[in-house]
Amino acid sequence: MVNSPRNFSLGLSMKSILALSAASFALFSSSAFAAAKINEFEPNPVGSDAANQMFEFTGTPLANFMGWILSIEADNGSSLGTVDRASMVAGTFDANGLLVVSIPDLENPSNTVFLVDVFNGSVGDDIDTDNDGTADVTLWDNVLDAVGIVDNGTDASYAGQFGGTDIAYIGDEPKLVFRDSVTMEWLAVDDRGQGSNIFNAAGEIVTAAFGSEATSDTFGRANPTAAVDPVPVPAAALLFAPAIALLRRRGK
Repeated sequence: MVNSPRNFSLGLSMKSILALSAASFALFSSSAFAAAKINEFEPNPVGSDAANQMFEFTGTPLANFMGWILSIEADNGSSLGTVDRASMVAGTFDANGLLVVSIPDLENPSNTVFLVDVFNGSVGDDIDTDNDGTADVTLWDNVLDAVGIVDNGTDASYAGQFGGTDIAYIGDEPKLVFRDSVTMEWLAVDDRGQGSNIFNAAGEIVTAAFGSEATSDTFGRANPTAAVDPVPVPAAALLFAPAIALLRRRGK
C-alpha cells in the first residue's frame, strides 16, 4: 500500500514568496532538489478546467522539497517565451519517493513546464526576447526538470534546451502526461475519436504496450510501465526440477 504524500502549496504574493523562499531555502535538503523530477500532470483534463491542478514529482524518499513550477508560453506570437504562471511548491516525498502538490490551474498548452529550485523573475518576464524559439534569458538558478507540450506542430518548446523533453505534437492537447515508471520516458494520453491513445515523446502511438489502465491518472502511486517483468518460477518447481529431469531420462 502506498503512503499518501504530504503536500501543500502557498498562495502568497510574489514579494512574500520570494522573501519566504530566501529565508527557508537552507532548511531543505539540497540533495532532494538534485533528485526531483516531474512525474505526472494533466495539461488539459477532460471537462471544464478546474481551479487547481495537481503535479506529481519523484525524488529522495522522505526528503523535504521546495521549488517552483513555471509555465512558459510556447504559442508562436508576441507572447512566445513569456512566463505565464509561477507557483512555489513545497512538501515531503513519501516512502516511495513521490510527492503530489496542488497549484492554480495552468493555461492549456502550448507551453513548457519547468521545475526549478529558485525563480528570480516574475510572471510576464520573457526568456526569448527575439521570439526565435531559443531562450536567451534565464530567470532561475537551476532547472531540475522541464517538459514541453504543444497544441500545434509549429509552436515552440524550450524543454530540450535545458535538458528536458519536448513532447511531439500528437494532433491534440493531451489530457494526461506521465513518465513510464521503469524507463522514465515521457508518455502522453489523448482522447480522440473512439477511445484513448497513448503516445511516446516522438508522437508515436504505443497504446498496445500499456492497456486501458494507463489512460487514467495515478497521482500518489506508481505510474504504469510498458516494461514486462519475467514470470517468476515458483520455488517448489525448482525443488522438483532435478527429479523431473531424471524421470524424463529414464523414460527414454
